[in-house]
Parts: sequence; structure tokens; C-alpha cells
Amino acid sequence: FVFSPLRCFCLRITFAMIVWRVFLVVCMVGVLVLGPASAAYPVLSKGSSGDAVRVLQHLLNHWGSSLTVDGSFGTGVKNAVKALQSSKGLVVDGVVGTETWSNTHVTVSKTSTSSHAIRAVQQALRMHDIAVSVSGTFDTATDNGVRTFQRNEGLGVDGWVGKNTWRSLLDTSGGGSSEGVDDNIPIPSSINPRYSYARHSTMKSVFGTPGSLTTHCSSLTNRKLKRYMVTKNVGPFRVTGLKWAVEALARIFTKVKRDKLHVFNSLKSNGMLCCRAVRGSTKYFSNHSWGSALDLVVNGKTDPRGDGKCFRAILDLYPYFEAEKFYWGAGFSYEDAMHFEVSNELAKSWEDLYT
Repeated sequence: FVFSPLRCFCLRITFAMIVWRVFLVVCMVGVLVLGPASAAYPVLSKGSSGDAVRVLQHLLNHWGSSLTVDGSFGTGVKNAVKALQSSKGLVVDGVVGTETWSNTHVTVSKTSTSSHAIRAVQQALRMHDIAVSVSGTFDTATDNGVRTFQRNEGLGVDGWVGKNTWRSLLDTSGGGSSEGVDDNIPIPSSINPRYSYARHSTMKSVFGTPGSLTTHCSSLTNRKLKRYMVTKNVGPFRVTGLKWAVEALARIFTKVKRDKLHVFNSLKSNGMLCCRAVRGSTKYFSNHSWGSALDLVVNGKTDPRGDGKCFRAILDLYPYFEAEKFYWGAGFSYEDAMHFEVSNELAKSWEDLYT
């Protein structure tokens, strides 16, 4: 068998075509597996207001409520949310996050007869500057509006509002403005339903006495504990703290950056590791003493303590911290909304790792 120049050229062309086809197949598989980028639902609770609340009110009415659609999240909306959460087997806290939003969705199209669900779609389209009337009738303008939105978002264009279209309609992710993240809004009454604050006795039992009980920050003297302290960039800032807590923060802020970039960009740390007493105490260590608590600053501002309110960005962060089994300081008897700490349950689970 003799290679001629022509034969070599043909073999090269054939090989290049095979490589190109393999590349196309890999790309197609990637699209099928990965699907569209993750979207982020707005977190709503009592005191919230605006178009997202109107969409929610329409959807709750579809599920049997009789709410006035005014864009204000009051007691009636909270009760309706809790009733829906109960009926769907969710955590009943009156806060509308990802799980609750997902359970409000209903497929809507030009064959739909639910005026409430159609109004919810129309209200959501208006949030994206698509001019439709909130009429409750899936008319030609609504059908065209849904198709236009789907096309703009890179979704399948079929005029049907299913799970993926709903998620994109309600998406609050991306590089939006940080304006509003430091708005002071009421703290929901039902928070921290799954986890409790880390008891002083638990922290001392698991990790030992960290150092001297001083009024201001002092150095750790617990040699074993010092071995488990790490310094790491967790996304919006660097922290020094307990190894497993820092790793959890990195996971949290990776998701926040993906879902709520405007919130991510507004955040700074107000401290993690600080061996000292609880403010006003001469008996108990602050959980900062074990590097297991974090205080946050939003747009350079510290959230006022004890006013029963929090910055909007802090409320947006709450579900991410709860998912990692952190306790939110907004639940303290003297509210401290800028504070998140490892929960009592999570601290106990690390006892076997702390060897």
C-alpha cells in the first residue's frame, strides 16, 4: 500500500470531518444535559410589594384563594401562602422561595380556561416590558408575547407557559442593579423553622474553650481549634474561620453569584473569627469565637439591630444559608439580621470530624 499525496489529502479531510461530527454531537449532548442556565426566583414575604407579588396573588387565586391583587404582601397573602404550603407538604413559614414558587405553577396556553393563571402570565410578561393587558383571556397578544419572551430567552418557542418559561419569567438573577438591596423591609415572623442557634454549651463541648473571654477580639489560645482555622476567598470577600463553616460559605456564595449577582456584588464581611464575649455578657463566648459566625454589610451599610427589619439583600440570602443549616440572627430575642451562624444541629454533626 503506497501513500500518494492525493490519498493523504483525502484521509486528512475524512479525519477532520469525523472530528467535526464528534464535536457537534458533544455540543448537542451538553445542551440536552445542562439545559438552560439556572434561574432564580424572588424571595417574597410579608412586607414585600410590587409586580412579583401581583403574579403571586394571581397564582394563589388560581389555587383557591380570593385575594385582592394589589401587589402588597399582607397578612391575607401570608395566610394563603401558608395554606398552599401545607397542602403541598412544604415547610409552612409564609415565605415564598424556590420550592413554594415551583408549587404555584400551572401550565398556561391558549387552551387554558383559568383566568387567574392567565392573569399571572400576563402580569409576568409586563415585568419584562412586553405590552399585554392583564385581562384573564389568553388572546393573540398574549400568545405573541409568550412566544416573543421564549425566543428572547432561548427557550423552546411554542406559546405554552410551562416550568421553564415560568422560571425565566420570574427570574431575578443576572447582573441587575444593586439598587434596593439595602431597603429596610420587615423580617418574616416564621424563620429558622428547622434549625436552632448554636448553644454555648454545644460549642464548648464540641470545640473546647477558644481563648480568653474578653470584651474585644483577642487571639485564639486553643491549639487544636487553631489547626482547623482557614483563610479563604469565599466569593465576595475573604474570611478566616472554622474550616467546615468557610467551605459552606464558599458553596453559598457560589450559588448567590449564579442566581443573584446584584446581591453578591453588594456584600462585604463585617467579621467572622473574633474571640470575644457576647455583647453585654461576662459569661458567654460569641459564636464568632469559634469562627462559626459571619456578619454581613450591604452596600457599605450595617443592618440596624433590634428594629424588626432587615436589608432586602439579607432576606434574599436567608434561604441559601438555611440550605447549609445555618441559623439566621434575625431570630434572636434581640434581632441581629446581619448575623448568620452555624446552627446547633450542624455544630453537633461536626463533632466526629473534629479529631
